[in-house]
Amino acid sequence: MRSYVSESVVLYRSMAALLSYTVVVLAIAVSMLGFAIAGTVVDVRDIGIAAAASTAGIALALAGGALYRERFLRSTRVFLSYSSENRPVAAYLLQGLSERGYEVFDHATMIPAGVNWREEILSALSSADYVVAVLTPASVQSPAVQLEIDHALARGTRIIPIVYPGTELPARISLLTFIPFGDELEDERLILDKVVESIEFLRR
Repeated sequence: MRSYVSESVVLYRSMAALLSYTVVVLAIAVSMLGFAIAGTVVDVRDIGIAAAASTAGIALALAGGALYRERFLRSTRVFLSYSSENRPVAAYLLQGLSERGYEVFDHATMIPAGVNWREEILSALSSADYVVAVLTPASVQSPAVQLEIDHALARGTRIIPIVYPGTELPARISLLTFIPFGDELEDERLILDKVVESIEFLRR
């Protein structure tokens, strides 16, 4: 399952890249044809119209290409929300998601000394596409985790909860489907697979 999901993501983005640049190349070809036709026209006004149309075509194609690149090629941004007790799981998710091409923000490793940690976290949350929240009985009581969840909800950012046994979810996210974390050692790998599957499903 892991390799299938990873390869499908790569193929999906590669096809989008090919489509994006194909549109641009076709627009340039049409533009060149327009100029060639314009060169056979005696009326200067007709040449101006052909040139303007060709330029507009190129501009539209470039704009469309930029939208495709933003939608399909930009790395999906994932924010990890967790308390310090869950650092080992978060570190595994950070490595696994990064290896699969996601841009992951981890407050424990990415906030340098001497900066306002709250501002850095809120900035990262504001640009995140998804929040992966590792929730335990302790983390749901953490002011930092609560801040991150509240900010994500306020911005409409998708939250993917990973829930440990015995955790009572806050009412504001209690209706979200979640990924259960069991007691088996291999759960970390399975959790990573499920997180990736959830992200790719929500991206459709």
